[in-house]
Amino acid sequence: SLEDAFDMELPIEGKVTEAIKGGFRVLLHGKGAFCPISQIDLRPSSDSSIHVGNKYEFLITQFEGGGKNIVVSRRRMLERARAESEGEFMEKAKVGDVVDGTVTRLDTFGAFVELIPGVEGLVHISEISWARLQHPSEMLSAGMPVKVKILKMDDADGRLKISLSIKQGGGESDPWIQLSQKFPVGTVTQGEVVKKENFGLFVSLAPGFQGLLPRSKWRDSTEAAQYENKKKGDSLSVRVDEIRLEERRMTLGVPGEEGDESWRGHAATSSGGSGFGTLGDMLKGLKGNNSK
Repeated sequence: SLEDAFDMELPIEGKVTEAIKGGFRVLLHGKGAFCPISQIDLRPSSDSSIHVGNKYEFLITQFEGGGKNIVVSRRRMLERARAESEGEFMEKAKVGDVVDGTVTRLDTFGAFVELIPGVEGLVHISEISWARLQHPSEMLSAGMPVKVKILKMDDADGRLKISLSIKQGGGESDPWIQLSQKFPVGTVTQGEVVKKENFGLFVSLAPGFQGLLPRSKWRDSTEAAQYENKKKGDSLSVRVDEIRLEERRMTLGVPGEEGDESWRGHAATSSGGSGFGTLGDMLKGLKGNNSK
């Protein structure tokens, strides 16, 4: 029966009895077999003992010596099941749909979400929240239920790649709109330095929301030294100069530094006698003196 299962690529149940170097011992109908560690699951696990004692369905990938050398793969079975699940999912779902999912694992670049058994999608870190996150764990954890919007579905090299968004899933309104209402352009408020670069300071006005205070804004300020000496964690007073909602960017300025335009008042005093007068008045005066 084992040889028939090998010839016809039929699944057969086996029990993982032991973890050994490079893989596992598997008992198939009383016969010993070997499963390479790469073939026990779809992704590697740091703890191989979690498989010992479990019964799984395997495919026999090698059968030699009348059953003296048998190699099996559970991964091949899982890949078959995943392909079937992905096909069913693509028939029911489309780009733009909002669906339920469960966070399965986190990485620095985002979170993997299971949509149905065997089908996962990736939520890039920029699509987890409208706020800027340093790591997905700031908002998510494994096992957490989430609503996600399907952004893209591509069949690449026989694998379905799904891009998802939690922030567009309807569970969180765009806080940048609220931020622009709370801190309209011209608002002077206190912020906290979160990063210092050669070109300026990144200042947080609210958790997850940063604005850039360019060095050019304080370089010629009367308090240039104060801003130059700021470091991460320091508080400082800033003015909101610009909010670009589509780009999720905010530019800050130095309070009270609007630019000196007092020169515009000089011309207004030309007829009063106490000001400098216009250039035309000065030339007229010189001409009058010469004629005398």
